[in-house]
Amino acid sequence: MTKFLFLLTLAAFCCISIYQTEINWQGKQDLKTFMRAYFDDENLVCRHVLSDSLNATKSIASSRLLEEPSHTQYIVNVTIGCRALFENAGLGTGNFMAGMYAMRLAARALSNERRSVDMLTSCHDAHREQANLILPWLMGTFGGAAAAGDAQFSDRLAQQYINPASFQDEACSYIDKAPIGQLYPEMQYELRRMAVTLIGIPPVDHSMYQIVKQWVDDQRQRFASSPFFNNQYALNFNADAPPLYNNVSLDDAILHFRCGDLMDSNHPRFGFLRFHAFAKHIPLTAKSIGIVTQPFSGSLETVRALDASETKRQRCRVVVTELISYLQARFPNARVQLHNSPDETIALTYARMILAQATIAGISTFGVFASIASFGTGYIRRPDEQSATNEWLVHPKPLDEIISSDGTLNRPQRQVQEQVKQLVLMDELDILMVRRVRELWLEQDGEQKIVKWFRGDD
Repeated sequence: MTKFLFLLTLAAFCCISIYQTEINWQGKQDLKTFMRAYFDDENLVCRHVLSDSLNATKSIASSRLLEEPSHTQYIVNVTIGCRALFENAGLGTGNFMAGMYAMRLAARALSNERRSVDMLTSCHDAHREQANLILPWLMGTFGGAAAAGDAQFSDRLAQQYINPASFQDEACSYIDKAPIGQLYPEMQYELRRMAVTLIGIPPVDHSMYQIVKQWVDDQRQRFASSPFFNNQYALNFNADAPPLYNNVSLDDAILHFRCGDLMDSNHPRFGFLRFHAFAKHIPLTAKSIGIVTQPFSGSLETVRALDASETKRQRCRVVVTELISYLQARFPNARVQLHNSPDETIALTYARMILAQATIAGISTFGVFASIASFGTGYIRRPDEQSATNEWLVHPKPLDEIISSDGTLNRPQRQVQEQVKQLVLMDELDILMVRRVRELWLEQDGEQKIVKWFRGDD
C-alpha cells in the first residue's frame, strides 16, 4: 500500500514544498515478494520510489500548487513478525539479512539533494525474540536522512565508482550484483552489539577479551557524543547491562559447517569444502575449537523446515562426527566442542561466531555476515564461477580489500598494531557440489566415499 502526502511549509519567507510518500510492506508475504524479485532481477524499493517519483510530479502538476516539489521524502515502512518469518518463510536467515541490507543500500543510492528515502523496519516481537533470533537486531530507521552525514561511506563509493549513476544502477539490481558489502560497518556494529548483549565480554583468559572490552569502551564514548548511533535501532545496546545468557563457554576458533538441507539438495551453486580448508585457518594457539551446525534433533522453533527431515539430520551427523574426529587428531591440545543443541538459538550461534578469534565459514549465506562482523578474523570462501554464492563479496571490489583500505575504521588499536586482518576471502577451488553429494548418498558405498573426500583420503 502506498500513501501520498503533500505538505507545504514556510521558511525564511519562502515557500518550501515537501512531497511525502509512504510505502508500506506488511507481513512475511510482502517481504517474500521483495525477496523473489531480489533473487531474480531487481530491488523493489527502487521500482516503487522511481515510479512514484513520476506519479508525484504528475500529481503536483495537476494540483496547480507547484510545478515541482523542493524536496521529496519517501518512507519505506516494513513491518514483519520475526518469529513467523523464521519458522514459515521458506528462506534462511542469511537470505533475509541480505534483503534487509539491500533495502538500506537502495535507500542510500536513491537519496540526493532533492529526494530522501528512509527505511523503517520493525518486527512486533523484536524484544521478545532478541535472545533467540538475529533479525530483531537489524530493525530500526535507516536510509537517506540517516546516512546524510556519512562521509566515510561517500569516500568509499568515490574510490570505486567514477559515475555515481553506476552505483545506483547496481544498488537497484539483484542479489548477485547489488554491492551490499558497502554497508559492512553497519553489519559489524549491529551484529557485534547483539553478540555482547547476549554473552557479554569474554572472560579475562579468553583470546578476545582485550579486543571486545576495548570495543565496548569505544561504544560508550560513541554514544556519549552521538546517541543517534544507538537510538536509531529498535533494540538499544546497553554496554553495562548483564548478558542475556549466563556462563556461555566460548571458543578461540569457530567453524560454521552448513549441512542440513545441503545433504539432500539439487542446488546448482552450493558445495562443501574439505576439512583441511577449515583447519588450516585455526590458530595454533587455540585452546578451544567450536563447531556450529544444525541440530540433529528438535522442533521447528530451533530447526529450519528445510533441515528437519530425518535423512538430512542423519547424514549431517555422520559428516560432523568425522569432522570432530579430524580436528581432535590435528589439534590434540585443544578442546573440540559441538554447539548444535536444540536449545542453542540462532542468535546465540551467531554470538559465538562473532566473539571468536577465528570465525571460519565455507559456502554459506548465513556464515558470511558473522565472518564480516567477527571481532577476530573472519574467513569466508571467495565466490567464483564454480560456486558464485555471496557474489556481492567481490563486487565491485573484493570486500577484504575494501576493509583493509579503510584502515582503522571499527578496529581496536591492538588489532591495528598487530596488523590482524578482519576478513579473509578464501581461495578454495577444491569443492564438492551438493548435487554430487546427493548422488553419492544413494550409492552402495556412498557414505564411505563422502567421508574419504572430506578427510582428504580419496
